[in-house]
Amino acid sequence: MIGHRFVHFDPDENGKSKFEQLLDLFMQLLTYTNGDASEALDWLNQLDRSVKKDLEQQIRYYNGLPAAKAELMSDERRIAEDYLKSYEQIQAAYNPAIQIPGKTMAPADTAKTADSAKK
Repeated sequence: MIGHRFVHFDPDENGKSKFEQLLDLFMQLLTYTNGDASEALDWLNQLDRSVKKDLEQQIRYYNGLPAAKAELMSDERRIAEDYLKSYEQIQAAYNPAIQIPGKTMAPADTAKTADSAKK
């Protein structure tokens, strides 16, 4: 009788690109939100913010460790810092305010606050 069998996880095993994986997640969220694309995008944005917050908390934790423990956790801290740096680079590259002659399209969070300020 075999209980649990653990194997190495390979995220590229299914052969899908990162875009296809993100699209699958979005389509699943669309199912959960009954086809409400706006709500599904809000969920993705919440996920995005919580990942960033988690990485920042991990780095603060690693930086607050005593020297002996900090040395043992240096690889984990470096990985979290690398992820956060990559995250910030992606945000800068893919989430700028888009300039169109005569119009400015701001990120979704800015647009919401502008709408609520009008009311």
